Parts: sequence; structure tokens; C-alpha cells
Amino acid sequence: MIIAGLLLVLLSLAYQAGWPRSRDLATANGPKVHSCPQYYATLVALFILAPALIILVLWAWFGAGITRVYIIAQIPTDILTTLDSAGLSAAIQRISADASGYGVVGDLQPFEQSAADALRGFQFITFLAVVAAAASISILTLLYAPACITARLRARNTVEVAITALLMFCSTVAIMTTVGILLSLFSESHQFL
Repeated sequence: MIIAGLLLVLLSLAYQAGWPRSRDLATANGPKVHSCPQYYATLVALFILAPALIILVLWAWFGAGITRVYIIAQIPTDILTTLDSAGLSAAIQRISADASGYGVVGDLQPFEQSAADALRGFQFITFLAVVAAAASISILTLLYAPACITARLRARNTVEVAITALLMFCSTVAIMTTVGILLSLFSESHQFL
């Protein structure tokens, strides 16, 4: 929720930064601009959104693996050497469940409690780091992007291509989700027969 709010604030700031710059170009005596002011403002907003989304996607992609490595590092080596892969997965799951506040079945071992406490702090710090990185790269881009607006910039074409690509991506995700659901239903019904 915090990240969505941050992105909305940055998008509105970017739009408001791009709008007056594009309006200044569209004067009666000035050069003829290619696109309407709202396209320039939208293009600045897209410039701001892209790096922040890249950071968030990278963390979504690699964050679980980094967190898993951190949890394993919190397990003492004498206990770690006695665990097989199923035991290690169970220990990681118990530590993650305790750190998230859901609790676990049975009593916690002392290393699980200390690892869960460390994981809670690690997750808080990494969340702050990801939010700070996304915000700082967006703010730096916000300082640079309005200066890129020129009368010759074809903002309408760029915005329309970006919106078309976004719609194609969303359509592809929807179609692939539907195909996955159908394949799951067919495989389950085939096993039932």
C-alpha cells in the first residue's frame, strides 16, 4: 500500500512538472509543437514510473531468494548440518511464519526465535531500502525528465506506443492465466478419471 501510494504521488508530481513545461512551449509566437500538453505531461510521468517499476520488479524477482539465503545464514551451522532438504525447508517455513506474525505449531527452538527476530528486522530494512531506491531514482528522473521536453519531441507517439505495449502485456497475462486455469482443470479431471 505504501509503495502504491508513493508511485501515485510521484506520478502526480511528474504530470504536474511536465504540464507547465509543455504549456510554455505552446505559445502563439513559439515553434509549433508536435503533441498536446497532456501527452508531454504523460510522457514525463512514464519516465518517472519506469525506473521505479524496474526496481520493484527486480526486488520481486530476487527478493525471495535473498531472503531465503538470509534465513539460512541465521541458522547455526551445527543445526544446519543435521538438516536434510525437507528439514531445511520446514525450518525456513517456521522461521518465516514466526517472523510474519502468523505463529507456528508447537514450540519454537531458540535458534528459530532468534532467526525470526532477525528476519523481521531484515525485512523491514529491505522494504525501506527498496522504497528509498524507487523514490530516489524517481525523484532524480523527475529533475531530469521535464528538461527533455522540446517542441520536436513526438510525445503522442511515444505515449501511444507505451500504452499499447501495456495493454498487450495485460492481455497476454489474462490469456496465459486463462490457459493455465484450463490446463489445471483438464489435468485434475484426467487424474480423477
